[in-house]
Amino acid sequence: MNKKTLRLLILEDNRDDVELAVKQLGQEGFEVEYSVVDTENSFREALDADPDLILADYNLPDFNCLDALRIHQNVAPDIPLILFSGTIGEEKAVSCIKLGAVDYVLKDNLVRLVPAVRRALDEAEVRRKRIIAESQLRESEEKYRLTVENSSDGICIVQNGRMVFLNPRVGELLGYPYGSGIDKPFIDYFHSDDRQRICAEYERFVKGQDDRQKIETILISSEGREINVELNIGVTTHEGSRAGLVFMREITERKRMEDALRKSEAQKQALLDGSPDMIILMDTDLKVLWANSTALSMNPGCIGQFCYSAFPGIEEPCDGCPIKNAIESGESEKGIVHQKTVKGTKGESYWEDIGVPIKDGNGKVIEVIMISRNITDSVKSEKDLRKKNENLERFNSLAVGRELKMVELKREIDSLLKELEREPRFNLSDEPEASP
Repeated sequence: MNKKTLRLLILEDNRDDVELAVKQLGQEGFEVEYSVVDTENSFREALDADPDLILADYNLPDFNCLDALRIHQNVAPDIPLILFSGTIGEEKAVSCIKLGAVDYVLKDNLVRLVPAVRRALDEAEVRRKRIIAESQLRESEEKYRLTVENSSDGICIVQNGRMVFLNPRVGELLGYPYGSGIDKPFIDYFHSDDRQRICAEYERFVKGQDDRQKIETILISSEGREINVELNIGVTTHEGSRAGLVFMREITERKRMEDALRKSEAQKQALLDGSPDMIILMDTDLKVLWANSTALSMNPGCIGQFCYSAFPGIEEPCDGCPIKNAIESGESEKGIVHQKTVKGTKGESYWEDIGVPIKDGNGKVIEVIMISRNITDSVKSEKDLRKKNENLERFNSLAVGRELKMVELKREIDSLLKELEREPRFNLSDEPEASP
């Protein structure tokens, strides 16, 4: 059997008694490491080595057990001390016990030494564990106190409908001096429009139907200011009874940002849906992920389809597709595409397409936006205008040629009349000369 090492400090001036005690302990399973002292200075120095147990004789020439006990209590009270002496009166033994000795053993009754030592060591271990546990508990409670008092969230305990504990943050949120909210009905702090709902939720909690709740609501401060909060309510015990542990987080700024975001999203949606152009979000395979109302009016089922099959109804992307080019180049691309047919339109059509790539943080194209405008009327008007201009130029060319021929004829007639010595019939001084 493995022996237990015992580090022993012996206050004794009789070496024979020391040897007897060490031998007795060795026979009962202890591996004894010991030091012997007999003066105050040596006793103090030996205590620095933190022995497991002290055996102290009552009477020494220059030092006695009572003095040793006083030093022991001031320096190392957790080390068990057993009075180990010859004949000693009960009164002296009691005095030693009162000063901190855990037991006393007479030298002529060594059979009691080992049980006394074991009991003292066991009690010391229990005491040591209790001290550690109490220290850990105090440390934990201190951490808890500091956490609660310095929490950015309000923390309170609600029992029987009243706040029975609150941290400083609750007072800051509600605008009350710290502690003044104790024992006030919790419901009094809620906006009147929300009290009925909160009461119903609290009743469910009291009945144990819901041990964890997350509620967004509005509290009213002492100045009447509305405070948007998120309440997380759990179960705790207060003074032996069930209570609600409430974490109170102000979300006024978050609500403001959410409202602003909703407004921005609504404005963006209205802008996109109000556009006469098709605006479509696609992945890099040209599959439609989102479409505005213009695109949806042309093909309500376009989302999830490839754009080239959803609108022109073909099996592959269009030749020279600007959207495909934008994905490949990583830059915005623009082009005009002629389509024989497009869902939602009649006959052939022309479209001005713009592809705008969307990239991730590494610059990789992950999606693309297509902005597509129907320019069929503009293209047809341009064609009609060009044809009319061509016809007009051809007419002008014919008219000018005819006029020049008439001028030449008139000149020939005047020339003949001049040869016949007659007066010229036409005055051609202002007329243009014919081209050679």
